[in-house]
Amino acid sequence: MPAINTPEINKSEVYKRINSEITEALNTGKLDVLSRHISPNLVDHGMPPGMPGGIEGVKAFTTMWRAAFPDGRWTIQDTMVDGDRLSCRTSFTGTQKGSLMGIPPTNKRVNLEMNDWTRFQGDKCVEHWGSIDMASIQQQLGLLPAPGVNHTQTVQRLYGCFQRGDVASIVAQCAENVDWRNDRVASSECPWNGNYSGRKNLPGFFKAVADSLEFSLFEPRTFIEQGNHLCVELSIESTIRKTGKTIKNDALHLWSFDAKGLVTRYRHFNDTAAELNAYRG
Repeated sequence: MPAINTPEINKSEVYKRINSEITEALNTGKLDVLSRHISPNLVDHGMPPGMPGGIEGVKAFTTMWRAAFPDGRWTIQDTMVDGDRLSCRTSFTGTQKGSLMGIPPTNKRVNLEMNDWTRFQGDKCVEHWGSIDMASIQQQLGLLPAPGVNHTQTVQRLYGCFQRGDVASIVAQCAENVDWRNDRVASSECPWNGNYSGRKNLPGFFKAVADSLEFSLFEPRTFIEQGNHLCVELSIESTIRKTGKTIKNDALHLWSFDAKGLVTRYRHFNDTAAELNAYRG
């Protein structure tokens, strides 16, 4: 191939061809192609932490990414060359079948767009700017709430609905296949305990609670939110309608949500021994 700086060579077209071959190498895992076009001493300003420097970092990232998304594919949408720099807009689609930077496989599909810039020296990529939006990936994998979703505020609203008896609004905030369970220990004597999974079964849970208990205190105290999970500490005081006994203790509620903010899982934990004693009269 003629030297890149000779008149018969259009640098813009050469850079675009190199970029296209690198992109295809990311899709196929042909590490020798990366070595041919990328400087051993590449300076990459967007490489994830823990990756080695230079071309070895690009190879390590390519191997890791393809293991996580074996059906994944990068597609070039647009490129522009200015002097020794190329800017590129790409899209990516893939299903997470393997571990991704500590995230176990989810079998969920990811769609991304990325803009990056490459500086060339001769026919080698020597510097790169650009980073993958990991927050978007985590949202699509169901590990982070979507923008504008606040799980603490959602549960605070649900508790308000519960105290007003607005069951329909609570049910509407739950996923169709919500996993809704309570302590099974006292399920035979405490009719609201047990498994009420599935949106269609939730009204039965709230009816059992209303038929069994009269609340004098329902106070959420502490909210600990992490990703799509929420832990709530509550103080609850109620009277057992059947026996007239009052029970007061602390409880924990564990909530999980999907990326849209719908409840996918609920667990209630409290002092089941005290609860049984109150139901037994």
